[in-house]
Amino acid sequence: ITMTNSAGQVTFSTVKRPFVFDQQLTVTDNNQYIGDKYCQIVFTGAQSRRVDGYFNIRKKGVVMSGGNIRSAYNQVVGNYNDNRFDMTFNQNINMPILVLPDMY
Repeated sequence: ITMTNSAGQVTFSTVKRPFVFDQQLTVTDNNQYIGDKYCQIVFTGAQSRRVDGYFNIRKKGVVMSGGNIRSAYNQVVGNYNDNRFDMTFNQNINMPILVLPDMY
């Protein structure tokens, strides 16, 4: 079945699935349950931590486990000497991502 509007544009079709999303979610460091749904695999922020007199800077990304997603550090960007200053940070991007239902 295909339905079109007066301009000839397809407005409904049983041949092609429409783009449907379930929710928008802002990823944090805490687990958020999405079950069997899908989410974007994206970088979600940055984090630095002190290791033996150096700061280790890493990108953060999405981690999924048991139907939960959260932001966690992963890829190393660089290391620099701390010069006895504490410059640790943990920053998530405050941008929602799409969560897609398990229908595709």
